[in-house]
Amino acid sequence: MLFKKSICPVCNQEIKNKFKIADATICMNCAALNANGKNDTTVSIRTRYLENLERQRIFQESRKFNDIFSDVISIDDTNTLFYIENKKLSSQRIFKFDEIIGYEKHSPNNTTIVNKDGNKTVSPLKNSISFLLVKINTTIGIVDLVTTKPPIKFENFLNSCLVNKTTTASEAPVNVADELLKFKQLLDAGAITQAEFDIQKQKLLNR
Repeated sequence: MLFKKSICPVCNQEIKNKFKIADATICMNCAALNANGKNDTTVSIRTRYLENLERQRIFQESRKFNDIFSDVISIDDTNTLFYIENKKLSSQRIFKFDEIIGYEKHSPNNTTIVNKDGNKTVSPLKNSISFLLVKINTTIGIVDLVTTKPPIKFENFLNSCLVNKTTTASEAPVNVADELLKFKQLLDAGAITQAEFDIQKQKLLNR
C-alpha cells in the first residue's frame, strides 16, 4: 500500500517532520519562521516565507563572526541583513538590521537587558546557562532569536544596529515600487501565485 506524501501548504515541499499550527500542519523548516508558535496561521507564515525567500535571493555576505566553538553569524552590510547559522534548517532565517528591537544577555552572574534605544539594565537575576536572546520585530510578530554560543563581536554588532536605528532614517517609508518589483519577480519565477501577489500588492498600496 502506497502512502500519500504530505505537502507543506507554506513551501509546497514534502513534510518530513511535522509541526501543527492553528489551521494546518507544516514542515519544521517553515515552522522556524513562526512568531506565535502553534497559534500562527498558514497565511502569516507564508508571508514570512516569501520575505525570507527574497532575502535569501539577494543576500551577499560581506563579513562573518565565527570564533572557535561559537555560532556563525553571517552579515550582508549592503542589504542590511544577517542570520545565525542553523545547521538543522535547510534554509536560514534572515533578518534585517532594523528589525532588532533589543536583546537580553543571560549569564550565571546576572542578566543584562538592552532595549531598542540602546539603554541597558543589569539585574542580579542568575541563570543556569549563558545565552543571548535577540528580540526581532517581524511582519507577523516578535521573534526570539537565541544563541548559546555567541561570537565575541556579535554583541557589538547588535549595539551598533540599535544605535543606528535611533540616529538614522531607519524608520523611512517603504519604497513601494521596489517592494512591488520584488514580489513581481517572485510571481514570474513561480514562487508565489497571482492571488498571493495581489494580496501583497494591496498591502503595499494601502500603506
